Amino acid sequence: RRKERKRVRIRQGQAQTSSRHHARMAAMQSHLYDFGLLKGQCSDVRIRAFGRIYSLHRLFLIQSGFFRAMLCGGFAEDLALSAALRFDDPNITRAAFEYCIAHLYGGGPKLVLPYWSSPSARDPLSPAFEIDFSPAPSQASQSVRIIPPNCQPATPRFLLSLLATSIYLNIPSITSQALTLTLCSMTPYTISHYLRFAIGKGIEGAVEAMRHSRMPSSKLPSLWDWELEGPARTLEELGRLDDTPKKQSKKGQRFKAMKFSRGRENDTASSAGKTRGGIEGVDQDDNDDDPEFHYGAPADKIGEVCACWIASGDLDVPNPWNLPRNQMPDVYDLYQAPPLRLWSYPSMPSVWVRALISSDSFFVRSEWERYCFAKRVLSLSAAKTTTSEEMDEDETEYLELFSSGIYYTHMSFQELKQIGDDVSAVTGRPFVPLNVLQAALWAGSELKNHVLSRSKPKNAFGAGGSYGDRAAFDESTDSQSLEEDLDLGISSPVDDFKKVHDSVAQAGGGRGARSRSGTPFDANVGRSPFPAHQGPDPTVTQSLGGLGTGSLLLGSAGGKAALLERRYYLVPSDDTIRYGEGLQAIHGASTSASSSGHNASSGAQPSAAPDETWTGYEPMRLGVEFFGVDKLHEKQRLYSPTFFYAGSIWNLYVQTVNKPKGIQLGVYLHRQSQLENLPLPSAPSPPIRIDNDEDAEEGSNAAPGTAAATSSIAQSAGGVGSPASPLNQHVLPIPVVPLNAGSTHTPYVYSNCPAPLISYRDTRKTLRAYFSIHCPSPLGNALTKFSSGPDQFTISQSWGWKSSSLLGAVYLEEGFIGKGKNEGWDRFRCVCTIGVV
Repeated sequence: RRKERKRVRIRQGQAQTSSRHHARMAAMQSHLYDFGLLKGQCSDVRIRAFGRIYSLHRLFLIQSGFFRAMLCGGFAEDLALSAALRFDDPNITRAAFEYCIAHLYGGGPKLVLPYWSSPSARDPLSPAFEIDFSPAPSQASQSVRIIPPNCQPATPRFLLSLLATSIYLNIPSITSQALTLTLCSMTPYTISHYLRFAIGKGIEGAVEAMRHSRMPSSKLPSLWDWELEGPARTLEELGRLDDTPKKQSKKGQRFKAMKFSRGRENDTASSAGKTRGGIEGVDQDDNDDDPEFHYGAPADKIGEVCACWIASGDLDVPNPWNLPRNQMPDVYDLYQAPPLRLWSYPSMPSVWVRALISSDSFFVRSEWERYCFAKRVLSLSAAKTTTSEEMDEDETEYLELFSSGIYYTHMSFQELKQIGDDVSAVTGRPFVPLNVLQAALWAGSELKNHVLSRSKPKNAFGAGGSYGDRAAFDESTDSQSLEEDLDLGISSPVDDFKKVHDSVAQAGGGRGARSRSGTPFDANVGRSPFPAHQGPDPTVTQSLGGLGTGSLLLGSAGGKAALLERRYYLVPSDDTIRYGEGLQAIHGASTSASSSGHNASSGAQPSAAPDETWTGYEPMRLGVEFFGVDKLHEKQRLYSPTFFYAGSIWNLYVQTVNKPKGIQLGVYLHRQSQLENLPLPSAPSPPIRIDNDEDAEEGSNAAPGTAAATSSIAQSAGGVGSPASPLNQHVLPIPVVPLNAGSTHTPYVYSNCPAPLISYRDTRKTLRAYFSIHCPSPLGNALTKFSSGPDQFTISQSWGWKSSSLLGAVYLEEGFIGKGKNEGWDRFRCVCTIGVV
């Protein structure tokens, strides 16, 4: 007991000593900040910038790589008592510069995300989607919207300016802080600002603000932008106005914008005109309002996370936005959430529109929904004022989007017919060229022929019949009598493309390179046919990716040169790629992100990745969503709606597995038996009834934008088609039921699952298919892509992965960077791409 009491006294003494030490350090830091920075006592250098004079101290400034190079690098500023800084990068602003200086003195305002840019596990799109916007909001609603007086609102434009300024001044700690806040504030209200910065367009309004700062006071506009031209909070009195007369610029001198180019990571600034990334001064024409700015790895990371976030959902409300001008906001100002803006001009260039909507990771429940979404985005460009050159570029991108970014092969004839009848109000022409729809319809028939040629059903034509019809399809028949090949022969190794490419190049004398459109080699290699005395090389294949050299599908030209003009699709190999990682560290703990391939039927591992191969047939893409995942019992499954592809029916399911380090979520692709009952698909929880029907939807557990629980499967749970599809015009709502009867803590499923339309049947017991599953993180700022090369699928067999990183929502509680949290999630979205070989 004496020893225990002694240990307790020692610990208490250590705690008191540590407390006194921290108190002394805090007092010292407060003294330096108040007297050194805010009052400028005993300063040894004056910095002129942004029309103000800052009395500072070299010892603190040289913590910055920029100031260390300027003040200790053998330049004239070493001995000077005053130095003038002219920042030609308009993204460097007064507020960000003053925050960086305050940080070097160990102080400055705390950065807090506004409520509309602070997603959380409860409000994945930010509280702005559910907050009370009445003229007299509740006290709880007001508390969410108030920024404390000693805190700086970390709005998107301030964060981006802070990022640009810290990179210029070479202060890595601030760069890391600004980047973390940016990555944790991806919401519909901020995404357009971050994407604009990532693609080199800079901060909206920054160029205009810089021009204001260089105007004589008599010519300044009456309105100014407080975010870009005003001070940071608590630093309003930092420095004093610079009354020194400005030198007149030479006649004809043009406005200069600094163009950042990537350089070595260890480069340091040697003067005010250079940074660690390397800068070139570029004279801009007087009417050039769109200089480009590139900030290396941080901007690339922001762009990657933006792409992940956009791919995980769809918001397309166009509206311009700027925060209040001409006055500093009141300390307790209740910031209104800005209008949504994402797909409209100038938020997103047409090349990004095409790339994102065409992406396999873009979440839509069917290709029909992808087409409808692309139409809505195109309609936003109707009000866009552009030059003829920009219109031509945009039109080219949109034509490629509708021609090759949407896969029409697996659409029904009714859907293709309706698409063919749609005419764009912008161009006055059909959205999709007729030859594209015809080729898709023919490719679907060819794929059907490939499947039936490898199957030998009782009915030689493989008629569809009704679901579960044992007379039309008998799974009990011996597999050896039904099939000879596991492959359809519709994929080709890259060596075959090389041979055809070299053969055509030799005949025409041209040279080609890899094509942008998806062909391994460019078809523009010379169009001359073989000489009359020389026939085609018999060792060169006459088909590529399942496509032959006949003229019916390839056009009147036919031949190998036309074959190379076709679009081909890469067959993936076994791989796992994660985008947008790096947020786990903000909550002070790491979570396991391991994943593994898993055969749900036998536990065998997937086969080794084959050599690179390509197919000429479009894979099928569809998005599915599972609800109540956090309520699943171990090994219990939640299914997606069942869909038809290439003669078989398929679905996806998820299940949880308890591990010592936490819960893993498994996601699997399943080849469904056509004789078994279809599994009931996952459904959102029903709305909670309160006082009356008008308020019933307020208690729904579904996230904003998700369908109500009584919506049809086709609309809300990933069924083929969409509300506007000709296939779903008369679909009735389907009620939901609990998965575990009698339990209140249970996921919900639809009470029945409509059977998919089966146009033909693949009677082989075993086939080979490749697939990828794209899994966005709960808040959309990261994405995991699982890919599998061609694997054998027997009837009722599943392949997939399990990972502990799919349900963790990492966010900043109350918008503070020191309050990182990682919580579980109750919903799971993914996009599956599947193809047979």
